[in-house]
Amino acid sequence: MIRRFLKFLFWIGLLFASVALVLVAYYALSDRPQKMAVEQRVLNVVDLVREDGTTPDPVIGLLDKAADKTEVIKGDIILAPTPDAQAVAPYGLPVDHCGLKILVNHGYTVGYDDSLPSARWSSYRVFPYRDVHLPRPAGFFVDKRTDAKVATAEYVHSGL
Repeated sequence: MIRRFLKFLFWIGLLFASVALVLVAYYALSDRPQKMAVEQRVLNVVDLVREDGTTPDPVIGLLDKAADKTEVIKGDIILAPTPDAQAVAPYGLPVDHCGLKILVNHGYTVGYDDSLPSARWSSYRVFPYRDVHLPRPAGFFVDKRTDAKVATAEYVHSGL
């Protein structure tokens, strides 16, 4: 009985080793975009294992170290510019391919798309305030710089 069980385990182990060998060969023979696609799928599984709540911390540490060595995570390293501490978008505004209106406001900037009508992106400057509790405004002013001129009334009961 034990001999049969060991034989069964041997064949299961051989099957897993064969599948692993085929996957490694497939990965090794793939071009860069295909390798990155394979890595992304593997990293998705790794994320599930990491975040299931039962994985021990040492295993999570090993998974993180292995993930950090993948091309998907390392990628083509592009150095970030030095941030402008006084700017609303310290690393610069996003590249615009849609002809957005850049609306610069006090404390924030948005890339507004009149065809939506909504902002496609926003950038805020956040400052720490202590002991300041302001009530939420009941509405907002219509921004006359936009074609849509969206009013507060258009959002009434929109979150329900």
